[in-house]
Amino acid sequence: MSHFCTRCGKELTDGERCFCFWKSFVVKIKALLSGEPDKKKLGLLERDKQIVPDIIQADEGELPIKQYKLAKLRSKIRGHYAEGNLQVTNKRLIFRAPGIAATGKTLIHKEFSINEISGIDVQKGTKLSVLNIIGGLLLTLFISLDFQSLFEKFYHKTEFVSAFFAILLFLGCIAGCILLQKKYWLKLAFCSCGIGCLLGTTGLSFSALDIVFGFKLFTLTNICIFILSIVWFVILLRVCFVPDLVFMIKTTSASEAIQIRRRIWGLFFKQTQEHSGFSEVLPWTDADTVAEELGALIADLKTTGDLAVDKWKEK
Repeated sequence: MSHFCTRCGKELTDGERCFCFWKSFVVKIKALLSGEPDKKKLGLLERDKQIVPDIIQADEGELPIKQYKLAKLRSKIRGHYAEGNLQVTNKRLIFRAPGIAATGKTLIHKEFSINEISGIDVQKGTKLSVLNIIGGLLLTLFISLDFQSLFEKFYHKTEFVSAFFAILLFLGCIAGCILLQKKYWLKLAFCSCGIGCLLGTTGLSFSALDIVFGFKLFTLTNICIFILSIVWFVILLRVCFVPDLVFMIKTTSASEAIQIRRRIWGLFFKQTQEHSGFSEVLPWTDADTVAEELGALIADLKTTGDLAVDKWKEK
């Protein structure tokens, strides 16, 4: 006798289970951890627009030369997201990061005269994301336990079928991790699903004592679980470390005209450095290009003036 899923309305056969909840769960977790905004709000980010003259008015005789996609700024818990663009004109250096928050639109806008700039400082690295660790562990826990309980209900425990299912699930998860390439959150969900299914086929609990000291420690299924767990751990490490960018423009007075860095939270110390107010500052498409050529561009403008415009101007 058929029935329908109470969430998505899909028709199911007797005993069949719908996985629409987990599909939506993975999508929501991914959106939360990526910090990407709702597609309906993308118009607030001023994409595909030049800062001068599309957004702000040019000074007399001012010519836009080049604009870079420098950084993505986000605070996942607060739901803040911004995209930072850096534009060089023959008179000014402008950093502008329109963003989206729960309360509405946000904006970071900084600009400085080319003649006052003495140097740049660009630092790229990685940092450990505690929120990604928690999200990865919760995702693994929910998916693995759900699929374990599913397989324990419908699986007939025989040695031959156990080995057959172990091989299929193990090879399927390894192939999925290879095909998904850089989609690490999907890889993590895939491995969690495989581990849960394998645990269900063996009848093992999710207890470390059962896996380590159990009677059938070296069965084929347990070996597959062990290898897949190592793959899962490596993927979790990759998910937990996120890129980090520090960008500073120094002036002739030795102060920073433009300083973009993440906000560091701590219970026992106070951050004395200026920060952007976002917990993460990620390098964007042109971050490497900025590090490679911005210093030379500013030096040309200071020495040759408007003659450098044609040399550096975007085609």
